[in-house]
Amino acid sequence: RGIPANDVLLYWPVHHRWRDKADEAMLHHFQGHNANEWLYGTPFHNAARTMRDRGYTYDYIADRQIGTLAVSGRGIETAGETCRAILVPGCRFMPAATMEKLEKLARGGASVLFLGAPPEDVPGLGNLDRERARFSLASKSLFRAGTVRNGVTVSTVGKGRAMVGNDLETLLAAAGVRREF
Repeated sequence: RGIPANDVLLYWPVHHRWRDKADEAMLHHFQGHNANEWLYGTPFHNAARTMRDRGYTYDYIADRQIGTLAVSGRGIETAGETCRAILVPGCRFMPAATMEKLEKLARGGASVLFLGAPPEDVPGLGNLDRERARFSLASKSLFRAGTVRNGVTVSTVGKGRAMVGNDLETLLAAAGVRREF
């Protein structure tokens, strides 16, 4: 029986998608035949495609799964594999609980990568002031003053780091992620 060996966990920002288009349509259908409406051309799709085309191994991860992650001396531990980094492609909205967990993972030693600008706000209106306060606290911890190297801003967070950059391959290289081919 084989063991998965993916280096990157690619975050699927579903809450961003739901919130970003909320003014246009309240119900989103994530179906294969309409992928051009919700997938193609998004930062998530572009990151996945670039990693696939350039030989990086990755697996998808969503908010609820992020809540189950842990950090060990080997990397970020999922239920079935150990990964080097988690990558958040450009998105404006993220649940406070997810931002808090990313901060906790970084504090424990993980590399948390943000392609493009980090998320700015929470996606919903429920308990808005409380959720924004939680989000802001975790975000400020992740994005303290960092050093810029090769276009990547690196902030030390506990034993780990948060990294922000606009070039995917430079960001992955800064995190020590290597291509498979």
